[in-house]
Amino acid sequence: MERRKFLKLLALLGIGFLPFTRLSAGRETLILNPTGYKVLKMHRMGLTPEEIAKKLTEEYEVDYETAYRDVLDFLKWIKGFNF
Repeated sequence: MERRKFLKLLALLGIGFLPFTRLSAGRETLILNPTGYKVLKMHRMGLTPEEIAKKLTEEYEVDYETAYRDVLDFLKWIKGFNF
């Protein structure tokens, strides 16, 4: 899977028919697609970015380096929401 397609899996907003998960913290609401929610859930379970990337490579057609880099970017981005 090319990087652009994988990033779309992690995108916070996507095609309207995808099942989204809504997380709320105070006044802010964050809407994640299934892949974004999965990454956040694994992170909350205590998995390291390396472990998350490995699991994503087992489920999606993405190489480890791309998955790892994208997981780091996603976690850094989501940290700003304090979820």
